[in-house]
Parts: sequence; structure tokens; C-alpha cells
Amino acid sequence: MKKIREFRNYLFVRKAFRKARDRDSEWKKYKLRMNWFGVVYTTVSLREQDMGEEESVQRFKAMMMMQPINDYISSLGAKEDGMGIQELIYPEINSVPGTRSYYISYTPKLDEITPMWIITRLLMLGIIAAAIATIFTNPQILKNLFG
Repeated sequence: MKKIREFRNYLFVRKAFRKARDRDSEWKKYKLRMNWFGVVYTTVSLREQDMGEEESVQRFKAMMMMQPINDYISSLGAKEDGMGIQELIYPEINSVPGTRSYYISYTPKLDEITPMWIITRLLMLGIIAAAIATIFTNPQILKNLFG
């Protein structure tokens, strides 16, 4: 049941992001982009004078620069159960080595549906499909099974 709810939340987040990408001028203002997996990302650059600061201060300034982006993303949608989009995504900030930029991404929350879970389910479906195809393409197997 958790996996179904998580998948529905993932689809909700992707749909909200796609609508915003196609319609909103703020999406373009913040230079947001979305990949195939529904991850929204952008970069923010610190001012030249901020580069002499400690790493923690630079990170704090980058987080302050991403506050309007966070507010915008939080405003994109609210579900019927009152859960907002900010509860369904993970924000992440990483420095880009050798530059004064920070990479910001907003990833849909997938705790239950992991890549390994998807791979095992696809593998099981493949094995079942191969077994069914083998049985129905070789009538001798059906005769042996059912006499």
C-alpha cells in the first residue's frame, strides 16, 4: 500500500512540475529545468566578493539565494489530503567544484520504490513473460502438462 501511495505522490509531483514548466513565467525566471525522472534542478552563483568567505558561509549564502525558488516550488500544488509538494520532494544543494556556483535539485521522495525494487520486479516480469511465450509457442509442452 505504501508503494502505491508513493507512486501516486511521484506522479502528482511530476504533473505539478510539468504544468509549471509549460505555463509559469517564474519557472523561466529561476531557470529551472526538469529531467526525465522528475528531478527539477538549477544553479545559483555567488557574487565575486563572497568567494573569500568560509565554505559554510558560502553555503549559507547560496541557501539564502535559493529561498525564493523554495517558496515558488512550495506554491506549485497542494493535494486533497493537505500534503503540499514540499513534503513530497528532497531539496539538495551541492557546490560545483572550481566555480562559484551551487547546483540545486528537487528530487521526488521515493523511499519505498528503490532502483533495486524496480529491477527485481522487471526481472520477475521478464521471466514470467518468457515462460508464457515458451509454453504457447511450443504446443508439445502443453500436451505434456495436461496429458
